[in-house]
Amino acid sequence: MLYGKRNEKIALQIKGTIAEALIHEMRDPRIGFVTVTAVELSDDLKHAAVYVSVMGNDKEREGALIALNHATGFFQKTVAGNLTLRFTPKIRFVLDRSVDEGMKIDTILAQLRAEEGPDGTADDTAHDTETAD
Repeated sequence: MLYGKRNEKIALQIKGTIAEALIHEMRDPRIGFVTVTAVELSDDLKHAAVYVSVMGNDKEREGALIALNHATGFFQKTVAGNLTLRFTPKIRFVLDRSVDEGMKIDTILAQLRAEEGPDGTADDTAHDTETAD
């Protein structure tokens, strides 16, 4: 989606409003450590995909996502109270797995660094050969 400056500002406002509501107003025990990572708006501003990252195992993530989507009415009312728009976007929560993917990549890179020797090359001492002059 191509965003204009207005759409970007509205997406940031929605992100901040939902993040604040998660911190200060949500009491559902299924919603643990949830972080709003991004908001994508449709061009007509009637639909908002709110991407969230949830700490925990897959069962906890799915439970949190179900709880968040169950509370969309609350979040839409909160957004409507904080934004002056003709229509309040219909909110849909989506699990953002990019944080998990980034952590996997970091782990792989750390393993590769651990396998490297001090000079930055792979530690292949078995393949070194001595040259006779």
